[in-house]
Parts: sequence; structure tokens; C-alpha cells
Amino acid sequence: MLRSASDLASLLRSDVGAFNAYVAGLRAGTHADLTGADLSGADLRPANIEGCNLTGANLSASKAEGSVLVRCRLKGCESVGLEVDAFWRAILDQIYVLWQGSDAWNAFRSVKRPAVLAGVDLSGAKLEGADLSEVVLTTARLDGADLRGAALTRTDFSQASLRGTQFGGATLMFGSFKGATLTDANFDRAELRYMNLENSDFSGPSFENARIEGGDWTRSVGAGARFDGAHMDGVVLNYARLSGCSFRGARLANCAFIETDVKGACFEGAELTECLDLATIEKGVAWMPNP
Repeated sequence: MLRSASDLASLLRSDVGAFNAYVAGLRAGTHADLTGADLSGADLRPANIEGCNLTGANLSASKAEGSVLVRCRLKGCESVGLEVDAFWRAILDQIYVLWQGSDAWNAFRSVKRPAVLAGVDLSGAKLEGADLSEVVLTTARLDGADLRGAALTRTDFSQASLRGTQFGGATLMFGSFKGATLTDANFDRAELRYMNLENSDFSGPSFENARIEGGDWTRSVGAGARFDGAHMDGVVLNYARLSGCSFRGARLANCAFIETDVKGACFEGAELTECLDLATIEKGVAWMPNP
């Protein structure tokens, strides 16, 4: 039975064991919703709040374990007097700045070095044009976030969740999506240079008119992805699963397709130059490029 945020807050205060049992019973991939909950003055350390949605919650004068709290969604929460170790307080402060938007973040990082933000929840964050270069966001949640036009040089998204994330027009260089989930993400007109997508899941996203140079996409899964009009040069797609992908009008040069699954893929009007193992493509595509 679903509980309201206020009911869950009351349960946490009165019976933390019952609250933890409720959280443990949630289906995989879901988290307790404490949006707007009043948790002021509460001792949250015994509670299993990892991954909880604390959007707009009041954490004033409460006590929390920082390593757990940073993995919660903290948009607009109040934390005056929050008791947490100084190490985690500094990271929490950076998370709060990110929720304020790109201008606040860019001003912040112009004078301070970004902390490691592994595992943070920035789902739905509006960070268009943000400078996230060299930021570590491994295992983070950025589902539905807006990173259009962002600067993403050496940004580490390894094993992050980026479902439906917007990267249109962004510049991504020398970073990593290794093992990340990029289902239905959008990279239209983005520039990707030497990005690591090894073992990633980019099923369903769009790379239309993107420029993709270099990068290891070995054993990635990209079923149904759209690369129409994209320019791809030197991309390693060995053992990748690209069934049903569209490469209409794309230009591919020096790309490797060793034992790549391209069953039902469309290369209509595409130009392929010096790509490795074209025999793989010839066996599985719906349309070959014009001679």
C-alpha cells in the first residue's frame, strides 16, 4: 500500500524499524518518496533513506549520515543546522548549487574545484550550458536531466543512469559512459570525441547529425538508436548490438564492426569508408548505401 510523504515521515519518526521494512519491500529501482516531508530535528542515521526523494523536504536541525544523504534527491530541501560530517557537508553544498542551475554552478566552479559526486541524484536537473568538465558522476542518477550545450570534457558518467537525458549540442570529450544506461537519451548535434561507451546501454536514443570521433563502444547495446546524418570516424563498435539502428545519410569512416549485430539496421544513403568487417554489415542491414 502506497503511503503519503507525511505518513512516511511520521513512520520514520515513530518506528524506524517499520520504515526500513517498508523501504525494503519496495520493488527494485523504486525509492521512498518523502517530497516536502517535515523531517526537522529528526535523527535520520538509523533510517534507510538512501535514494529517497527528499525534494522540498525540511531537514533543518536533523542528523544524517552524509554518505547516504548525498544519494538522495535533494532539490529545494531545507537543511539549516543539519548535523553531518564536514567532509559530506562540502559535497552537499555542491549538490545544492547544482540544483540552483547552470549559472550558479558555473560561478561556483570558477573559484572552487568540484568534488567527487559519485552516486548523487540529479534526475530532472536543469543544467543546460553547465561546465561539468572533469566532474566525477559515476553511478549517479541523471534521468531526464537537461545537459544541452554543456561542457563535458573528461566527465565520468561510468555506470550512471541517464534515461532520457538531453545532451543536444553538448561537447563531450575524453570522458566515459562505460556501463552507463542511456536509454532514450538525446545527443542530436552533439560532439562526442573519444568517449568510452564500452558495455553501455544506449537503446533508443538519437544521435542525429552528431559528430562522433574515436571512442570504444565495444559490447555496447544500442538497439533502435538513430544516427541519421551523423559523422562517425574511428569508432570501435566491435561485438556491439545495433539491431534496428538507423544510419540514413550518415558518414562512417574507419569504424570497426567486428562481429557486430546490425540485423535490420538501415544504412540507406550512408557513406562507409575503410570500415572494418563490412561483411558483417552486408549480412544484416535492411538497406545498403548507394554505390
